[in-house]
Amino acid sequence: PDEIDVAPLRHRWDVALGRLRARLRSAINKRHARAEFQRAKLECDENAVLWATPHPKQGSGMLRGVAEADAMILLPEGEREFAIGEAVEVMPLPGWPA
Repeated sequence: PDEIDVAPLRHRWDVALGRLRARLRSAINKRHARAEFQRAKLECDENAVLWATPHPKQGSGMLRGVAEADAMILLPEGEREFAIGEAVEVMPLPGWPA
């Protein structure tokens, strides 16, 4: 069977799923190697760069972070440290941009 190159469709697929790339406003240090979602706020600067600010309280009982977040940062499995300015995958939540 013929193989289909799906690489050119990846961007369209990610947009259709609501996935974007943003730069981190603060560093993230995971305590484990599994994949993780973190709550965040998104903003676009004057240069059209999308920035994600992780909420400081990420615990499962921290409902304020849930209420204030407008996106989820998707941290891949394996990596544990993400530097300020590093590009990460984000998934805007319904209602963004407000």
